Formats: sequence, structure tokens, C-alpha cells
Amino acid sequence: MTVKRFELWTGTIVIAAVLVGFPGETANAGPSDAAGVHRTVLIVDESGSMGALEWLGFFLQAAMEGDATEVVETRTTEFALVLYTSDARPVGFEDRRFGSIEEVAAVLGSISRGQGGAEDGYRAIRKALATYGARSPNGLHLLLFTDEDRDPLDPRESFDQLRADLVENNVLLDVVVNVVFTCEDGRQAIAMTAEGGGFVLAEGELAPCENVEAQASGDNAETTVPDYVELARNLGGTAWQIQAFKFDGRLRAAPDGARAPMPEKMLAQRLALAPAFGKALRNQALERNPPILVARVNVEPAAVAVGDVVTFNGAASQHLNPHEYIDSWTWDFDDNGTEDAWGDVVATSFDTSGDHVVVLYVADRDGNAAHARVIVRVQ
Repeated sequence: MTVKRFELWTGTIVIAAVLVGFPGETANAGPSDAAGVHRTVLIVDESGSMGALEWLGFFLQAAMEGDATEVVETRTTEFALVLYTSDARPVGFEDRRFGSIEEVAAVLGSISRGQGGAEDGYRAIRKALATYGARSPNGLHLLLFTDEDRDPLDPRESFDQLRADLVENNVLLDVVVNVVFTCEDGRQAIAMTAEGGGFVLAEGELAPCENVEAQASGDNAETTVPDYVELARNLGGTAWQIQAFKFDGRLRAAPDGARAPMPEKMLAQRLALAPAFGKALRNQALERNPPILVARVNVEPAAVAVGDVVTFNGAASQHLNPHEYIDSWTWDFDDNGTEDAWGDVVATSFDTSGDHVVVLYVADRDGNAAHARVIVRVQ
């Protein structure tokens, strides 16, 4: 058995294996709201220049799931989707307004290349705020994707007014736009932070760089930096370069042979960014809404065969409020959402070889929760 592990530092706290825990939401937040839920609304330009949006769903799923070869930090995260050109339309998931990243990817994969025309991202941000903001007392994360500049369709809408309304509603905005970022040392960055620094991608990791400048790319792009990049940075968010993400919709060849698939090397370069992008978003969310619970799992023995007893110890989990305590430990031995065992220390065995995902859920008496996921490899 191999237990894969990673550690994430946030301030002076080490978050081991996998963790999540945010303060519970208010009682009147609605029947679909649960304690510890972090909400991200994806705002996506569906105009023709973005191509068929399958590429974006593919990238986002890889980013939010992380690298499948190791255990990565995960959270109880729900996603909503707003598509826009000149108007904006929220997309639901059956009878729910929030869904999983897999559901988002499925919707994006069903959207063919759109039409041209005017695209106003401010109108889409307004729609997202009106539709989802009131149901997110812990704050809302907006993530906007467009390769076009902003066409200001409503002359009454201003940067200052929209910024004030987003601040009032505790909104964090990140944008992925058609901009070239250049570091002070001349390297091309893929992102620019609120503080004016940036990131370059090096061997699958984001390395910082200093004093980044942003220059819009493409024709008629004079509004991209002032309307999108600066709005995100004013709200504490990050602006990313969309050309580092885009696959141009060519995940596979067209059935009629009119379009060749993206070369494997180019696809690999795009996907190399996905885990780093996802990790950056998770770290940003943790800094903005620090956890109050930390779930940790220790596994013994270090190697096991089919039928051997494996002990899972969750006693190292912590409540970060010194006046509170963890009230319950619940274990799911096959990651199917069913409770299999209870208590801080439990044991089980596995009847089949291969990778088995085991999840520990911890909670306090007020319903605040965290979870940790480990992969057990049985020989």
C-alpha cells in the first residue's frame, strides 16, 4: 500500500493530506445551502472566438480535481455557470442552481461554437451577483473567461459602481482574459496578482516574478485591462492569460475531417497549467476564508495486501477555535458517500487490489465540517 500525501501551508497552519472547513452558513440561506460550502460562479463568454467550449470544461475539470497521481487538497465546492454574449443566462443543473465541476464540464462540452457580436462581461457579472450572491453569506467567488474586450452595452454601468457593489457583497473576482503579462526581468508571465506581482509556469509549478505589466492583446482590446484586469485586482483577485489555457476547441478531430485535433505536445503544455491553476485558486480561497477545522488522516501499516487490516487514525485532526472541539469522526471506505465507520480510530480491510479512496469527515457541534481524502494502494 502506498499512501500519497501533500502539505499546504497557509500562514502558520499546515494542512495535511486533504482538508476543508469553513464557518457554517446562516440558517436562512436556503435548503440547498450546507455548512462549509464554498461557491464559485464560472462566467463564460460563449461567442464564436472562444470556440466550442469543450476545451474549457476539460481544463477546469483537470484543474479542480488536481493531479490524479497524488492526493491533492479538495474542498466542499459547488459551481454555478453563467454564459454570456450581449446578454447573460444562468445555466442550472436539473433542479439545482449549483452543481459539481463534472456537471459544469458536461454542459460546456455540449456547447458548440457560438456566434459573434457584442460581449459585455459586466452585464454577466451583474447577472451572477443577482442570481447567486444573496445565497452566499460566506462570500462569492466569480471566475470570468473571455478572449474579447468588454463592449459597454449599458452606459449607466461604471467600473466604480460595479466595484462598490461587489465589495458590498463580499465578492472575489478572478479573470482569464486576452492579455500579455510581462515581468520586470522580461519573462512572460501567465498571471498578474492584486499586488502587482505575477506568476510564470516552470516545470508545472507557479513561480513568482516582480513588477508585472499588462498589455491587451488582439484587435479592439482597449477595455480589457481597465475593465477586467484592474477590476479583478481591485477586488483582491488575479488576472490570468487566456492563451495559456485555450485549446481552440480542438480536443479531437471533427467527424467530417475538416478539423484536426490539437497536437499532443501542445495539449500537454496546456494541461500542465491545470493543477497549478487549481492549487492557486484553492490557496486564494483558503486565505480569504480560513478554515476553522482541519482533518488529518494517518494510515498504518505502510504496505498491505488484499485482506490485511488497515488502521486509519484521525485523532490528529484539529479545531482551530481553542474554545471548541471536534464532535464527530465519520469514515467512508470507498468514497461512495455512505458512512462506513465512526470514531477517531477505525480499521478495515480491502478485498481487491488497486487504489482505494478513503474519506474522513470531521464536524463540530455547530455543523462546521472538514474532510480529508487519502488513496490506499493495495497490492
